[in-house]
Amino acid sequence: AVLVILLALVAAIGIAVVLARATTRPLEVLNEAASRVAAGDLSTVIEVRSGDEIGQLAHTFNAMTQDLRTYVGQLQASRDELQNGLARLGETLAGSHDLDRILHVVLESAMASARASGGMVMLLSPGRDQLVVAAAEGLDVPLDLRVAIGDGVSGAVALRGEPVRGRVGHGPGELWPAIGEPTGTSCIAVPLKSSGTVIGVLDLYGSALPTGFDDSDVATIRTFAAQATVAVDNVLLHEEAQRLSITDGMTGLWNYRYFTMTVTKEIERAARFDRPLALLMLDLDHFKDVNDSFGHQRGDAVLIELAGRIRAEARDVDTIARYGGEEIVVVLPETDETGARQAAERLCAAIRRKPFGDPGQPPIRLTVSVGVAVFPRHGS
Repeated sequence: AVLVILLALVAAIGIAVVLARATTRPLEVLNEAASRVAAGDLSTVIEVRSGDEIGQLAHTFNAMTQDLRTYVGQLQASRDELQNGLARLGETLAGSHDLDRILHVVLESAMASARASGGMVMLLSPGRDQLVVAAAEGLDVPLDLRVAIGDGVSGAVALRGEPVRGRVGHGPGELWPAIGEPTGTSCIAVPLKSSGTVIGVLDLYGSALPTGFDDSDVATIRTFAAQATVAVDNVLLHEEAQRLSITDGMTGLWNYRYFTMTVTKEIERAARFDRPLALLMLDLDHFKDVNDSFGHQRGDAVLIELAGRIRAEARDVDTIARYGGEEIVVVLPETDETGARQAAERLCAAIRRKPFGDPGQPPIRLTVSVGVAVFPRHGS
């Protein structure tokens, strides 16, 4: 009996050891695999040897690591696209003052980073009451699309100055579009701000991921929105600097520098195509008397009004420039001597037709002397 009991005890201990080993070994394997994953080895896979709870745990672990590999791969691809987009954008900003090109690069880079199927950049109109399409990719929208501030997705973002994301449509909880805006798709809309003032909106549509755009996409697109704003500001400042360099600051007419550039090109074109070209030189008569009698401030006002009267009589193709002092020069392409004389008579009549000055001010009556020359008759 004692022997039987001892044998049974030994057998029980052996069975317990085997069962413990069979239970703890898979857990040790799982623990080792989890440690490798935590260290960054996402290629770790556990061999599934049974269909019990341990086997199901191993299967779930393998599925989890597969999802992690997919997610990390997407993050790496998104990071690479963001880096490439920012690098391309930086190169474009450094080497171009072409607003259209810059906006298209901003839009294409933002679309690639957020994996959007389409997008557009809308800028405020001069009246600041509408958004106008400045660049669009992958969208079937009218090129002359205009959205009033406060209307639709873009108009609401421009009004509030805050980004939105969601699905565009007319259902509950959806972003309601304005007429002409895309609908039935996911969307991110981010404001373009300059010194805290909204100057436009960057819209992206149609995420490639089933879950649509998320908060990380909004953060990414805000980066591109900031770059787009810098680009727009730089281009506008560059254009303003260029305009000021060739514009007379007081009258708004072209200055002498622009006139010399233009008349040279017009003479070359007239010679090449054997076409007439006329030049008018206007000089206000006795303008010094105006400054002496009424002061230089009133004299400046007369010159400003003179510029306006000449503009009203000139054609769109004509170039009007301030030559110096009270002298104005007008370049008349495709105009012979007869046409130039007629233009000069119209200008003389427009200037002597009524006195200069606003109502309530002492009237100043002036006349103008005009010289007429025609290329190539009067000189080469």
